Order: sequence, then structure tokens, then C-alpha cells
Amino acid sequence: MRSAIAHIRHNLIAYLALFVALGGTSYAAVSLPHNSVGTAQLKNGAVTAAKVKAHSLLGSDFKAGQLPRGATGATGATGATGATGGTGPKGEPGAPGSALGYAHVVVISGTATVDASRSHNVAQANISHSSTGIFCFSGLPFTLHNAVSSADAEGNPAALMAEAALAPDAEVLAACGSSAQAAIVTREAGKGNTDASFYVVFN
Repeated sequence: MRSAIAHIRHNLIAYLALFVALGGTSYAAVSLPHNSVGTAQLKNGAVTAAKVKAHSLLGSDFKAGQLPRGATGATGATGATGATGGTGPKGEPGAPGSALGYAHVVVISGTATVDASRSHNVAQANISHSSTGIFCFSGLPFTLHNAVSSADAEGNPAALMAEAALAPDAEVLAACGSSAQAAIVTREAGKGNTDASFYVVFN
């Protein structure tokens, strides 16, 4: 008995400290009102992973970049083909060309033939071959204002030229007569007039 009393006497301060500590903790646990503990009462690092309920956190609870990106999902199935769209509005037709007539004239062995597949408003009856390299046009169904001609490169020398003239130029009238509307002259540079195929456009 004496030894127990002596033990308590020597450790009285320690027992008092233990009693106060236990009593204070119990008081705090009992006296704190409901929902009174907030972030201000929590020490930094007080909440550990063990205290967090599993699967209770949301993606919005983490900073950007904190959560690892998941693996790329498999490619989805191809969707159904959409309905065919309606026909768009029809565009305005282009303006007609300005050429009143044109022709591809093929000259073989002195005979001039109008190539109908490459001609418009110019017929065989409208052309005559008056002399070497001179081709006259008359009876055309339009009034001439201009004519442009070029030599047909196929089978002709590179130095070949085709020149156009309109009535009432004196040269046209002299070579083709008073009824002529235009004349085309084909010649080879340095050699003078020569029969050759040509193209002509009348405006």
C-alpha cells in the first residue's frame, strides 16, 4: 500500500497532465456544435488519403493536368450515308460570242474547201480561189467590220502567213471583183504568195 501511495505521489504531476489532456479532448468532442469545423480549423495536411471516402471525389476537384489522360478509345462505327442534297440553282447562260462568222478553209492542190465542222455562217458558196494565195469571200449573211486570219500550221511551213483585207480596199476589189466582201492572202516569207490552208474569223 505504501509503495502505491509513493508511486502516485512521485507521479502526481504526470497523472494530472494526463487527466487534463483526456478531459480536454472529451470536452472538445462533446461541446463542438454540428458543422462547426471548417477549413480554418483544419491544419495543412490534416486530411490524408485514408480519410477520403473512396470514389467520392470528382474530376472538377482536381487541377488541370493532375489526372492522367485515358487511353484513346476505339474508332466508332461509320455513320449512315446522309441524304442526297437538292440540285442547286441553274447558272445564267453565258453571253453569245461576238464572231459573226468563222471558217477553217482547207487548201489542197489549188482547191479551197470550207471545213463545215469548224465553220459558222460561212459556206462553200461564199469562197472562191481567184489566183495563187488569194481567196475571196462574197455573199456572207452579215455585214463585215473586221477580219482576223491565221495560217493552218498542219502541213505548212513555219514561215507561212495569212493576211486579211476587207472591201472596199482597192486590193480586194482588184483581186476579187466588186462583189467581194473580204480577201485572205496566204504567203510564205521571202517567197511570195502560196496556196495554204487557213482560219478566218469575221466580226
